[in-house]
Amino acid sequence: MKVRSLIVVGLLTALPVLAYGAPPAADTTSYAIPVEHLPLAKGKGGFGQVAFSTAGYNFTASTEVKDVSGLFAVSILGSNKTKKRVVVTYAFDKDGGLFDRGACTVTSKITSGLWNKTENGLYTCQRQLGGSGPDDFLLEAEIPNFVAESGSGISVSKDNSADYQNLKARMRFGGVVYDAVPTGIEPKQVERQFRAARGWQILRDGKPIGRIEFPPRTGSFSDAMGSYDRKSLLTVPVNAADGREAVLVFAAHLYFLPEANSPALKEGSGRPMF
Repeated sequence: MKVRSLIVVGLLTALPVLAYGAPPAADTTSYAIPVEHLPLAKGKGGFGQVAFSTAGYNFTASTEVKDVSGLFAVSILGSNKTKKRVVVTYAFDKDGGLFDRGACTVTSKITSGLWNKTENGLYTCQRQLGGSGPDDFLLEAEIPNFVAESGSGISVSKDNSADYQNLKARMRFGGVVYDAVPTGIEPKQVERQFRAARGWQILRDGKPIGRIEFPPRTGSFSDAMGSYDRKSLLTVPVNAADGREAVLVFAAHLYFLPEANSPALKEGSGRPMF
């Protein structure tokens, strides 16, 4: 049985430095520093991975849904309760060597009965040791509710523009905190199980320093292992001192973020999944 509901995840933070206030408004017309635009190219990845490359970096990710119900899986008077965890495993290479790798997770508590309800935890990314990237890294995101339905996909249910106004993410990279907010929202894409965000503006100290813009989804199109998403465009700082590497990493995570069934994979029915 498919559980269908849409509730925005309440954002909790593990560390005070990442505590959220009101999200800054996205300025899509100007930048506080010199920037350049980078196209995405096909990346090197394994089976079932979504990959792209740009500016000497290769980004790969794979997603799975795990049933972790345990004692949480109960049925009371026809109401079923289960718990599933979405795990996005990622790896970033820089100039052929390992730069960063880790995992992002979010847990979904699902109640199905006369009233369907899903409560999702905080989407959190943490890197593993061993790469050349900074040890001080943490990424958190508040995303619309989605239901982890199977071992291969995520389903979203209905169009509710108010929920998507709360989309935001925050990353700490080498001791510096960056924010990201959508450049715009297309809630009708939720019905098609595509992203609602048109893109993300990346900010530091409330000032725009980068961006990822997703391709518009008009008419019919096909997506094979993220090929359509590779039409996205990155805007990053020109200079390393302005956070160029951090913006590249943040934008890559926003590309993989399961905000609303980012259409990178498809199961046999052709239903898009991230």
